[in-house]
Amino acid sequence: MRPEKTESFGSIYFDTSSWNEIAKRPDRGQLVEVIGGMKRPVLVSVISAGEVLRIRDTGLRKLICSTMLALHGDGPLLDHPLNLASAAAQAVLRGDQGYQLPESSPAKHLRACLSDPTAPPAAHIQDWLRNLDQNMQAFLEEIKPGKRDSTTDLRFA
Repeated sequence: MRPEKTESFGSIYFDTSSWNEIAKRPDRGQLVEVIGGMKRPVLVSVISAGEVLRIRDTGLRKLICSTMLALHGDGPLLDHPLNLASAAAQAVLRGDQGYQLPESSPAKHLRACLSDPTAPPAAHIQDWLRNLDQNMQAFLEEIKPGKRDSTTDLRFA
């Protein structure tokens, strides 16, 4: 007797170039069906959503957005890594065993734009993405140690 198949935990994440390739495949419908049948959450990040919404070709933008929504559903977008880390840290400090993915106002707006990608505010999205990059760089500079730790071995085995 074979053991019952158990559902695996975890989620699926595609970067922007992967979403682009999946959407353009001639067997897109079948691929979406197979991935959707895996019963694992498929996450779309705010960064991928923002990048896709800046695509100038309306037909391609709509195709990728519909592919994202077909797999992602109507749940929250995967927010910026700093927002996720902050929410996780706050949950740990509260003693929570888990937490629900937070969704910032920009993430809600991007999710709405995915649903109607005919005329997204590309300039605002570009500014938002640039701001995310600048904030991440500022954060990395802020936590960077003043001098290198000479005892740390940076070689990869």
